[in-house]
Amino acid sequence: MNHKDFIDEVDNKKTFFKTFNKFCNPAFLYTQKDMDIITNVILERLNQKIVIKNPESSGGKGVRIFQVQKKENSIMIGDVELITFLNNHFKENEYFYFEDFIIQHESIANISPSAVNTIRMITLLNDENRVDIIGSVFRISVDCPIDNYSAGNLAAEIESETGIVISGGIRKKSSCDSYHEIHPITKQQILGFKVPFWNEIKQLVTDAALVVPQVRTVGWDIAITPDGPIIIEGNSKWNKDTWQIPAGKGKLNQIKKYL
Repeated sequence: MNHKDFIDEVDNKKTFFKTFNKFCNPAFLYTQKDMDIITNVILERLNQKIVIKNPESSGGKGVRIFQVQKKENSIMIGDVELITFLNNHFKENEYFYFEDFIIQHESIANISPSAVNTIRMITLLNDENRVDIIGSVFRISVDCPIDNYSAGNLAAEIESETGIVISGGIRKKSSCDSYHEIHPITKQQILGFKVPFWNEIKQLVTDAALVVPQVRTVGWDIAITPDGPIIIEGNSKWNKDTWQIPAGKGKLNQIKKYL
């Protein structure tokens, strides 16, 4: 379904935030020659958190969160002086890629405050070049700084029309686990939760899915802030486990008509 010459527009973080910039959380990508620019941008985020990512990674690997702070007369990223941090980073990486830290919607933070919990919404362009939403999943962290399903967190199915969670959360390795109708740590209700800004989320992915129509199907990861939804990233090879395990059944029949 996805044209190999165009999938980098979605999967590659170095191109994604340029192509889909208006839908996304502010992101920045620099090389070592941009040290002065990096320094100024970091200074604008004093006393804030930033999220540093490896542009080549996936599945939440290489994601680190740091506080930008002033200590005596030095600007620090975490506990390391800014210039030292950047020099160390560029010894192992060609790029310095970071995003502003996201403050998530209060109702979602109440369920799980350990990470920014995202909605995985899967879109598919039909034969009339219209966007169908074929699946929606609530990814929920369990005492983990990321919400990725592969990291042992929960996923729960969402009814795509209403935005209501219609299953408990379940882990990927579910043979020894059951559905969690309430969060195992915060004890907040998962089953029946109404995701805020649901109509806005559907409109957001519908607009984004038409930007690179050669990539017909994308799994969008969406964070919900107090002001509305933003896209974190797109995935041309969206995780079929995340889509099917919470539902408790295979969904091949749902996509056969598109093949």
